[in-house]
Amino acid sequence: MARFKLYFLRDAIAKILKRWNENSTQKFLEKAKKGTYSQAENDAIELHQLIANEQD
Repeated sequence: MARFKLYFLRDAIAKILKRWNENSTQKFLEKAKKGTYSQAENDAIELHQLIANEQD
């Protein structure tokens, strides 16, 4: 079960990063916070939550 959850989380993170053409979660979150990416707020919130879940 844990393996599936980890796979799901990593896949969801990768999809968000691909959508914004980014390789780094940290860089994406920084750019979203600074407003570099308009309309990225929902993805940034989701990504932040996925990262938190991945660390659980």
